[in-house]
Amino acid sequence: MAAKKPTNSSAEQSNYTRSSFAVDSFPNTCFYTKASSPWWSVDLLRSMYVFAVEITSNKGCCQVGPSNMEVLVIQGARTQRCGDVMSYGSSDWLKAGCYPIRGRSVMITLDGANTTLILCRVTVQTYAQVSLIESAEEIRGIRRDIWYKSIITQGLATIRENHVYSSSPQGVTWGRDFEASQEDSEDHGQLITSYFQPPSSGLYSFLVSCDDECELWISGYQEPRMPMEVAFDGVERMLMQIQKWDGYNESAGSYSKERVHAIWNIKSIKEWWWKLDFFLY
Repeated sequence: MAAKKPTNSSAEQSNYTRSSFAVDSFPNTCFYTKASSPWWSVDLLRSMYVFAVEITSNKGCCQVGPSNMEVLVIQGARTQRCGDVMSYGSSDWLKAGCYPIRGRSVMITLDGANTTLILCRVTVQTYAQVSLIESAEEIRGIRRDIWYKSIITQGLATIRENHVYSSSPQGVTWGRDFEASQEDSEDHGQLITSYFQPPSSGLYSFLVSCDDECELWISGYQEPRMPMEVAFDGVERMLMQIQKWDGYNESAGSYSKERVHAIWNIKSIKEWWWKLDFFLY
């Protein structure tokens, strides 16, 4: 969404390192500046809901960091940070993820005196402003948590037992489809969470598909303000699990990663919601 949009910065070194180089779609052209608490910004030209910002730099060209980096989403006089404060200088790639924040411009800042900021590519992921939604709290959808770490399941009965999933995620995005996001890194784990309410009693089927390993969990969820009238049958359970090389298709000579699983009949209780947690890596 930021590609070839208007940009600005605290200080531009020369015509060869213009701030627009960070969004010109060419990975080998980079914005460069060295100043006290440098910043860079892009104007999205209209209000959008920003949920992730990816930053690619080139620390090999110059002496860089370490410095504290922040990604800010700006709407008029209001400024909100997307994600946590990140350590800039240890890696050529950083990603800030956040609950969707409405804003027209995105700013990247560094702390410190005489600090070098290099931006070769900045990608802003957004949702367009729709209907009369005026705050992030009004947006509903699918939550994706991501950890850029190696997920080891050897010796574990389930994927979610890995200690990585109990730590704070390194990125959070919100979407409309119950599916994993495409990531450049091979070593990462994702948790996709959604809530839904069954329309009536009946038999429900779920289909899952993944490349490596995944598992789908279901649990009952009730709004705290609702009275507890009926106990939920099976407060939490794993519906299905796919492990590596599970389901070899001999005729096709390939491995199938799909499972269909029909679960129990459930009495229709209007106060109850189901919570789905899909762990994968």
